[in-house]
Amino acid sequence: MERLDRRLAEAATALATLENVSAASPNAAIRAARSLGWLSDEDALAAIKLGQERNLAVHMYRGQVGQQIDEHLVAHAALLRRWLEALQRRAAAG
Repeated sequence: MERLDRRLAEAATALATLENVSAASPNAAIRAARSLGWLSDEDALAAIKLGQERNLAVHMYRGQVGQQIDEHLVAHAALLRRWLEALQRRAAAG
């Protein structure tokens, strides 16, 4: 979870640096990334779901919640890779 928090903070920093867009929350960063074309509609919805599941992770002692999150980890990792690639393309474009 700490790694995800760092990545979302880095996305907010990239928005501020590359696009002069302020994102005060993870969902704001996701919405901004979507509006800039860094995320597709589908990926933006998946990123919001990822954030929701991150918030649920504090309840991992509830076995069913942990199992549901575990089932989505591969999709979440793929989403984060696509988002990083979009950020890298934007940074390279200057």
